[in-house]
Amino acid sequence: MDQPEGFVVKGQENKVCRLVKSLYGLKQAPKQWHEKFDHTMMANGFKINEYDKCMYSKDAIMSTKKMLNSSFDMKDLGLADVIL
Repeated sequence: MDQPEGFVVKGQENKVCRLVKSLYGLKQAPKQWHEKFDHTMMANGFKINEYDKCMYSKDAIMSTKKMLNSSFDMKDLGLADVIL
């Protein structure tokens, strides 16, 4: 039987690594990202827009930025010039 390709440690060829987090490029990665983002938003008092499930609403912008910065790597680039 041929040796499988990939990362191999001498003396531990029959062991495998279990992933703890999802990887970019996997089919389920976008779904897992959305679930994490959705949970974070809902846990911080946001409500999902009834007509567009990708929109969240809350009043305070600065508290929103602080909340997102505490859960995700981000930087504030100031006011948006363009919104898609």
